[in-house]
Amino acid sequence: MAEVLGWKPRAPIVAKCDRKRVLSSWASYCRNIAPVEFEIEFASVDFCLR
Repeated sequence: MAEVLGWKPRAPIVAKCDRKRVLSSWASYCRNIAPVEFEIEFASVDFCLR
């Protein structure tokens, strides 16, 4: 996202090796279903500005 928007790149807030554990800890807030991470290319996101 930073590259597309012309921002300086930054390290992610949660290390890649910890993401599954962090997402699993949110299950109790998501009807006991752990969210799953997936990646899409930010430039491919189609925004609808109103």
